[in-house]
Amino acid sequence: MPDRPYFPFVLANGIDSVMIDYSGSMHCDSGHLHIEQHGGAVCGWEKIPHRAHAARLPPLVQCPYQVLGGDGELFEVGHFHQHFDPVRAVMITDVEACILRLRITVFLTQGHVYAERFEVRHADAVHAPALAFHARRPRYHMLTHQLCFPSDYRLNLDPVDGSAMTGRYSFAGVEGHLAMALRSGRAVEPVHRSSTEAGFLIRGLRTGDVIERYITVQDTSHTQTPGADCAKAMGEACRAGFAAVRRSHESGWRTFHHHTAVALPDPEMQDVYRKSLWMIRASQHPNGFITEGLYDGFKGGGHSCYWDLTFPLRALVTSNQRDAARKLLDFYENTLPVAREYAGHLGRPGAYFPWFADCTGRSLNFKRASDMPGIQKWNNGCQGMQLCDPYRFWGDREEMRRRLPLVREIADFLLAEIVESKGNRFVIKGIQGADENIDRVNDTSHLLTTIETLAGYVDGCRALGQEPGATYEHALAGLRKSLAGNYRDGVLLPWRGAKRGPESATFTYQALSLPAGVGASSLRLALRQSQGAWGLTHPGTYRNLIWPWTEGRAAVAFSTRDSRVTYQRLKHVLQFASTHGIFPEKVRPDGFWVLFGYLTAHATFVWAVNSLLAVDDGHTLSVARGVPADWGNLSFADIYTPSGYGVSLTLENGTVRHFEIENTRPEVRRVRVRRLNDAFPNAHLNRMITLAPGRNRIA
Repeated sequence: MPDRPYFPFVLANGIDSVMIDYSGSMHCDSGHLHIEQHGGAVCGWEKIPHRAHAARLPPLVQCPYQVLGGDGELFEVGHFHQHFDPVRAVMITDVEACILRLRITVFLTQGHVYAERFEVRHADAVHAPALAFHARRPRYHMLTHQLCFPSDYRLNLDPVDGSAMTGRYSFAGVEGHLAMALRSGRAVEPVHRSSTEAGFLIRGLRTGDVIERYITVQDTSHTQTPGADCAKAMGEACRAGFAAVRRSHESGWRTFHHHTAVALPDPEMQDVYRKSLWMIRASQHPNGFITEGLYDGFKGGGHSCYWDLTFPLRALVTSNQRDAARKLLDFYENTLPVAREYAGHLGRPGAYFPWFADCTGRSLNFKRASDMPGIQKWNNGCQGMQLCDPYRFWGDREEMRRRLPLVREIADFLLAEIVESKGNRFVIKGIQGADENIDRVNDTSHLLTTIETLAGYVDGCRALGQEPGATYEHALAGLRKSLAGNYRDGVLLPWRGAKRGPESATFTYQALSLPAGVGASSLRLALRQSQGAWGLTHPGTYRNLIWPWTEGRAAVAFSTRDSRVTYQRLKHVLQFASTHGIFPEKVRPDGFWVLFGYLTAHATFVWAVNSLLAVDDGHTLSVARGVPADWGNLSFADIYTPSGYGVSLTLENGTVRHFEIENTRPEVRRVRVRRLNDAFPNAHLNRMITLAPGRNRIA
């Protein structure tokens, strides 16, 4: 196994993104260390909505600190220990800088305040240590690489006033303000180097000293009054103090995590699970949009691939995170005018959501949909599925009633744009493949997701007592016949007539077609053929040593077939994360780790863990079937499955203390329940159970 690499941590709140490194802040720029980061990432402040104004998120301001001796000599951070608590959303870093040891506590609030607390753990009195705090135009030091700014980006810092300072920035019509302030029991000296770099200096530090720093950056991409909002946020933070601001911040995050009651016996798996949930919420804009790029170095940042959002949505619905899930679906509803506009560009009815989009719903691939008519469109089928998920998993009929009109508009577009009739069958027209490769006929990803959208629409109509219409039922039946033609010898191919057999995409096919799935033969063969040097990868394109996301997809896929494989893949993938437990998108064949903070991998990890705990295949409800024998103390509540069962289990020393199944449908249902495995003789269960609507306590 390779050593785990370090990568800076990104604090976020859906709008703001602040990258901090091993110094515990936006770098300790005290000496001659290069401050470049892996993959060209920048320690500094960025904003997710800026992708709507620029080709990549521009770094707005960088706020490092410096360690100095009394004579001005600079010292660098050496040893450090850093830990992020996802339940509190607080980072704590212990650093040593020769003459000074610090504990730095930092967090980013929903109200756009970045708060730091510097506690001096040891100060070398002989050297009379000092700390300088700066705000400046972001830069790399002593590098040929240049940061990418919009051509009209401007930063202007006002003269420093005591222990507070302000500034302004602008680019591409965005007008922004920033403010920084210190609270300390020691004298604060202003430092104004230029209009693009200023800050403060505190001399003569002693053991036990505490310094609080507050920063806020706000602009017209999310508020009409950035100057007033900065002043208000800074004033409130400085008056309240660090402890009060922290309590309020932690309370909000604890409330979020409270909705997901999962306690795993494996500390590392529990930590990555909670960090993954944190990342989904931290990536969600107030309008519901979820970005998969929290920083500029991740494909420019501030973007999302709508098919990828299937994984955060499934993570949220299986975890009982109802508010966040509904907000994402609200985003689709609120950007419907854009989707209708794009469908109109192609002369089609309904709604056409783009492949890649920013937080306004605008495409990052084209201005007019007619400019790229052949681009893959199966993300629309994925979105249709997502809109049906609250009913499928939670039995939420009112949510289905709200979403059904949009599901129909998506179905109308798909039937008009990518489906054609061939007698009693319907097929997917030649279109760019789901692996972003050559065009092909009856691409399985387009086919499956269109089927699932139509099935969700038909089932939703029936649940609400509405008539779905013969057009949709006829197309659904015809597409299902067409899907049968994509099988060869019991194995599902990626498109009709494909010469290669199953690939890692098979895990996606299985996950997206739950509870029924695509067949065990396809899964077993895909697992054998997708082995890379370090783990699962893709045998054709996307060749890598490992794709952590593929590990997660395989874990979900096998949850209804052999959940021992689910546990094995989850346990294996934990090895391939940063020291913070953050997954990359992939590791190249040459061993280079690519794109840390891949949200889709983290969301899939959550979905996979939930599927390990509870899942159903339409006939059998499996509860913790694949967990190992040393998981005798396991607890979870309200984990939801594809057929609408909510499962809660408390296991203490291998004995069941509480077991409950919620039947989210209005009718009585019978289901075979298989709980745990032979390693738990006092808790193993395998029998048919009758479930009344609502919660059922199982003896």
